[in-house]
Amino acid sequence: MKPTAVTSAKFFQFIFLSVVLLVCSMSIGAYSQISVPDTNFAAAIRSACPDCIDNTNKLLAPAANIKALDVSNKKINTLEGIQGFTSLELLYCQTNNLTSLPPLPNTILILYCDLNQIENLPTLPSGLIQLSCKFNKLKSLPSIPNSLSLLVFNYNEVSTLPALPSSMTYLDMTNNKITTIESFPTNLKYLNCSGNQLSSLPILPQYLTYLNCSSNKLATLPSLPSELTSLYCASNLLDALPELPVSLTQIVNCSKNKLSSLPTLPPNLREIDCSFNLLTTLPAFPERLNSLLAESNQLTGLPTLPSSLSILYLKNNRLMSLPATTDNLYFLNVQGNLLTCLPYLKNSSIFLYIDANKITCLPNIPSGLFLFDSNNALIPAPPICQTSISHTAGTVAAGTYVATQKIESVATLSPGTTNYYATQSITLNQGFIAPNATTFTVEVRGCY
Repeated sequence: MKPTAVTSAKFFQFIFLSVVLLVCSMSIGAYSQISVPDTNFAAAIRSACPDCIDNTNKLLAPAANIKALDVSNKKINTLEGIQGFTSLELLYCQTNNLTSLPPLPNTILILYCDLNQIENLPTLPSGLIQLSCKFNKLKSLPSIPNSLSLLVFNYNEVSTLPALPSSMTYLDMTNNKITTIESFPTNLKYLNCSGNQLSSLPILPQYLTYLNCSSNKLATLPSLPSELTSLYCASNLLDALPELPVSLTQIVNCSKNKLSSLPTLPPNLREIDCSFNLLTTLPAFPERLNSLLAESNQLTGLPTLPSSLSILYLKNNRLMSLPATTDNLYFLNVQGNLLTCLPYLKNSSIFLYIDANKITCLPNIPSGLFLFDSNNALIPAPPICQTSISHTAGTVAAGTYVATQKIESVATLSPGTTNYYATQSITLNQGFIAPNATTFTVEVRGCY
């Protein structure tokens, strides 16, 4: 008897269903072998994908389709079982209790494992694009895949760098123990190597826009790239800076070095921090400069202040006068200088830090003045400085006398210390007496 068409159709339908059931059985059987021993990791998986794990903490087939998994801040001790996520591309496991990572799916493109206690990393996926492993206990790094464009491993204990691919554009190795760097990736745009033990830097990549090499042992810097916009080289041993490219528009921070001079400043630079150096003068300021920090140098004068300047920090220098202030200046610290008077304060609102025992009057009192003494305590404003002072015959009390134009005196000074400061002239006429018990200073100095 020949089989009918209906019989044939049923036969093939049976075969098809059997194959499907066999494949599903094989898949389920395979995943039943992948356990997740860490209960916190299992709970995190269950929260992200309830169909990916059963009630005995074994992975199920849907885990193979997951592209991204975020298990950050879940108190996880181990990621054992992660190998079952065979399509995983993004893995975030920051802020856990991990001391190591198991073998990872080779499909991963982005891996963030910051803020753990990881001591070593496994072989990295061959197509990895981004790796961030900052704030761990790494002493070395594995081989870096050629696909990697971002590498962040700051605050570890790494002492040597592996070979880095030319594809890399972002590198942050802050606060490690690196002593030498052979070369940088040619396409690098962002580099932070601060807080290491570097005594020199290799040639810098031509496309670099951000460089932070602060807190090392650098005595010199290489030539700076023509596209650099931000430079941080503080807390080194530098006694000179290389030529600053005109591309520097954001900041130059060269504080805490041994600089006795600065090169010409880029025309569009907005911030300078040259504090704690040996500077006696400064070059002309850029027109767009917004902030100047020059604390603890040996400055005796300043160039003209640009109209854009809003922050001026000059504590602990040797300044006897200041140039004219600007309409935008809202923060001025001149403590620890030789100033006895200030120029006109143009901004109606300003935070002003002075030595109240030296500056005993102000040229004007802005309506929004906040005045602080050397202890950073808020104090009331002193009186407005007199234009001229005339001391006639008789006794004058010891003290500091400041005039914005001139002082004339025929007085007898009382015992103690007396200071005469004026901008234009000081005249001591016949009859003026400074007894032996008097310390007397007279200076014509500008307040402007």
